[in-house]
Amino acid sequence: MLTGCQKPSASSTPLDIPAPSQDAASVENPIADTTILTTDPTANSSWQSQFAAVLSRQHDTLLITEQAITAEQLSQLAGLDGPLEQLLIDAGGVDDDSLSDILAVKSLVHLRLRECRLGDRGFEQLGMSGLNALRILNVPQSQVTSRGIASLASLHSLVQLRLGGAQLDDSAVAEIAKLPKLRSLHLIGPSLTDAALSHLANAPSLTSFYLDDCPLSDSAWELLFEAKPKLHVHIDQQHHDRDPHQH
Repeated sequence: MLTGCQKPSASSTPLDIPAPSQDAASVENPIADTTILTTDPTANSSWQSQFAAVLSRQHDTLLITEQAITAEQLSQLAGLDGPLEQLLIDAGGVDDDSLSDILAVKSLVHLRLRECRLGDRGFEQLGMSGLNALRILNVPQSQVTSRGIASLASLHSLVQLRLGGAQLDDSAVAEIAKLPKLRSLHLIGPSLTDAALSHLANAPSLTSFYLDDCPLSDSAWELLFEAKPKLHVHIDQQHHDRDPHQH
């Protein structure tokens, strides 16, 4: 049984990255459509003005919403000497072959790549990137499988992960569950069985789980809540009725 809850807003509402001592209620809204803007560049600002603001250390965010990022723009990132902490690309333009320019930005804390079909090769590059500050990774149209997800284990600061795609299966969730600091997980349209929830029961730091377009049995959810009674859960953007933080 599900009880209603409003769908998270797609606006740029500030998102606090939880400290280890905070409880699940503080991470109720997952990384889906939020940003952690410490400055406020608008979605309508040109690439040139946003990039100049980062170079001058007035902003720490690049937000690209209307058009795919170009190869020329990506090449500018590779030589960036500025405090870029958030790169939010919403209209594609990045694939496994062009990811390397982004990975040269070691200051990244939040990376969102919508309409970017990164596969295992791209995720393996992520794992070898040395992005030690990266805490939020959001790739909702990914092509990654368990092989690529296993590479994320080397991203020691990763606390929030959002992935989508029918290729995400139980073995992918088994790898996700091994990420030691992961607190918030959002999966969109995966191909899971009840066994996936048994893997998440062993995730050491997980406090929030959102799942869309993937029905699982009530008995599997009951077993997960037995293992993690304080887990915050949304199914298809509604609170599970066992969720201790529902409103």
